[in-house]
Amino acid sequence: MKKRVIKDEVVIRSDKAERDGKRNEKGVIFKGFEIEVIETLTGEKIDDNNVWYKDRNGDFYWSGGFENPNINESQSKLDHNLLPDTNCSKNNLIDHYENIKPIISNLELDDFFGQGINIAVLDSGVFESHPDLKNCSNSQLLESQNFHPSYHSPDDLNGHGTHIAGLISGNPDNGIGVKGVAPLAKIWNLRVADERGDINSASLIKALDYILASDLKIDVINLSLNTHPNYLDSLNQTLSKLFDKGIILVGAANDAKEQLIDFCFTPAASPYVISVGAFKNDFRLNMGETLHETLDYIMPLTSYCSTSIEQSDFYKSDKGSSMNVALFSGIVARLLSKSKMNAVEVIQSIDGISHSFSNNLPLTNSMIIKNENSTFRSTISTNI
Repeated sequence: MKKRVIKDEVVIRSDKAERDGKRNEKGVIFKGFEIEVIETLTGEKIDDNNVWYKDRNGDFYWSGGFENPNINESQSKLDHNLLPDTNCSKNNLIDHYENIKPIISNLELDDFFGQGINIAVLDSGVFESHPDLKNCSNSQLLESQNFHPSYHSPDDLNGHGTHIAGLISGNPDNGIGVKGVAPLAKIWNLRVADERGDINSASLIKALDYILASDLKIDVINLSLNTHPNYLDSLNQTLSKLFDKGIILVGAANDAKEQLIDFCFTPAASPYVISVGAFKNDFRLNMGETLHETLDYIMPLTSYCSTSIEQSDFYKSDKGSSMNVALFSGIVARLLSKSKMNAVEVIQSIDGISHSFSNNLPLTNSMIIKNENSTFRSTISTNI
């Protein structure tokens, strides 16, 4: 968490970091006041600066009025920043992913590709006509549903959900593009976000209730998203039931050191969700600091090529904890295709090839770091 001190008048918005008539104009605060920032994201551009800060109350502050604003920081609720990549093209077949292969080998999963495993992706939708995800007889998509009240279609207008789906199970059989971590797993596309990446929390709960109430054969739920922490109690009612049903839930924690030690995003903070964050290669803990109790794993913050809604090329690169959640879901799918497991056994398997963090640990792009004192481990310990 970062504290920011105001150097001048700062515009405040409620609900979102964009002007919406006068409905979300909350006023200004003045020089010398301090706020605690839990998220940095892009929004309305003022004086060529579109970076906004969000506090724990869910209010948004334009960063230009703060001392030493870091205008290079950006993180939407779907936690992504698409990057140009000359190697990320329909002209190349990307075998996902070099840094994941040692993990797959250590888990003895080289001959298991997610076959028979269904993964629900709750996100901004999926571009169903993408050549690596195409909705046809060999489709990676089994079902698509929209739960966002502003739309009727499950199609992706943002790009995040499509990128996540490709990371998990992009189909390599067409000879171009990307091969997902679990290319034989199937995707259930459940849209809960709009074209700007904003999550509708009621839609998220509705989608989870849909999975719970139905006879869908869902094995893994991928939650590469975050919503307001005030919804955690409501979400936990459904998440606990999904957990008890044997479904593995994987959620996006965060990828900044201040957040990795202070808190996790919701719903990753739930004790029923495996939370996955991201670390940079210079990640270190100061004396007395520990990984937050709601954080279960961190993986390298690395840019990954995957499927895109951009029809000019169909592929883009992206990085963030959202991407690591997708990779982790793919690893879980391969584990489940080898042997039916519950959450306890999944954690035990992955813990067996993971590392405990210390400042003396050489960090590489082919490792998973575990937090042995996380609340999720306390939750599953009652089931051992």
